[in-house]
Amino acid sequence: MDEPDMKPNPPRTAAQRVDDAVAAQARQIGNGHDGTADLYRFGGLDPGPGTVPPAAMPAPWTWPQAATLDELSAARLTPPEIIQGLLWADLLLLAAPGGTGKTTLLLWLAICISTGRPFFGHPILRPGVVLLVSAEDGRELLLARQLRVMRAMALTPREIELCVQRLRISDATTGTLRLATIERDMVVPSVAPYQIVAEAQAQGKDGQPIAVLLDPAISFGVGEGRTNDAEQALVASARVLIHNLQCAVVYATHTGQGPARERNFGQYSNRGGSSFADGARHVWVAHPADAETWRKTLGRDLPPGRSALELAIAKCSFAPPAPQHLFFEREGYALERIEPGRRAQVSAAEHFDARAEQALNYARSLLDGGRMNSVHTLKALLREHMGVSDRDAKAIIDDLTDRGLLIPCRRPDAGERGAREYLHPLRRGESLPETIVTVAAWNAQKSAAMTSGKRRAGDGGV
Repeated sequence: MDEPDMKPNPPRTAAQRVDDAVAAQARQIGNGHDGTADLYRFGGLDPGPGTVPPAAMPAPWTWPQAATLDELSAARLTPPEIIQGLLWADLLLLAAPGGTGKTTLLLWLAICISTGRPFFGHPILRPGVVLLVSAEDGRELLLARQLRVMRAMALTPREIELCVQRLRISDATTGTLRLATIERDMVVPSVAPYQIVAEAQAQGKDGQPIAVLLDPAISFGVGEGRTNDAEQALVASARVLIHNLQCAVVYATHTGQGPARERNFGQYSNRGGSSFADGARHVWVAHPADAETWRKTLGRDLPPGRSALELAIAKCSFAPPAPQHLFFEREGYALERIEPGRRAQVSAAEHFDARAEQALNYARSLLDGGRMNSVHTLKALLREHMGVSDRDAKAIIDDLTDRGLLIPCRRPDAGERGAREYLHPLRRGESLPETIVTVAAWNAQKSAAMTSGKRRAGDGGV
């Protein structure tokens, strides 16, 4: 009898490997929590009435107390930074004409924050849970798009796990979730933002969102009958979320017809009134670009099968005022950042620097939490937290050590047994506390003591 013809299985593509990992992660989460392996049913915040009572409404206005010296010294000029140099825990308005790719851009933003992967070269300083509330596209459609963006990004297994756990998609297409309402002929925040705060706080500290994305803004208000009043109420509702959750709030909206025709990148390009742009601390304006515009702007031809997108950071209250434009080419759900005069999205050196910055901030957060890590333990944590290989983790630690940002130091609690050394991370411009002794200084002291002891022993023998 002839042996059957055995053919090796063809290698799995990157997209298939992402699908395999997503399915495995969904099964793991389902078996451990709600007994389902269906990714489309996992996570999300119900936009309807919840079981958690709304957070306490604000008290009536009272006369303010005088500031204390402690309050003055603790006051910060900026809220917590989420994406280095790009996004802080405050209100962001993202405006673009219909069909530009706002939803895809929002998904890239959400996945980068949830996984800690740099956002087109900008390190994520506060990775965590992201709540995406959509009143335009249903949950199933958004999950299908999320999966395709995850494929396009070629996430690592650890990043896939974080993305599935942390990115929560809420379907508000029924129109029942309104962040503003009309009371006594005034447009004011509704009870909904307080309900979202209560639901988020019920998840525990690690489950609270770092960013809340709402798309489109018009669907969460009271319409356009009283434009500026309606926008101001949505701004006030965003402040409720920002104040209570220390998160960023992103409203996606359309540009006006005039700015869309003229490709106007000004901060007042959104459709409607001026209250949105005035109340937002960040304004991003995106426009598509045709092949001719792309050639004039970047000096390159638009490759076949690709579309072009130009994003302007039109306003950022916490960074230098110089305007910044980011250029992207899109193919399907893949976005590639294009630098003027350069083909690559982000060079290998820039990507490495962004990962090193992310690792430094992570090491600092561990130290702030009281955890001192040796080279060995920090390398293992970077592999787990960032999904990098053992070789890349070592290269990152070596690079930060060479630049004086990770300093080998003697543990203050070092005894005869156990770990005696750790890596002390420093923020840029920060000095090592005087109470901390470096390993180099400790070894020099020991060497000097041994040399002195030998000299004394020699003198006593004469």
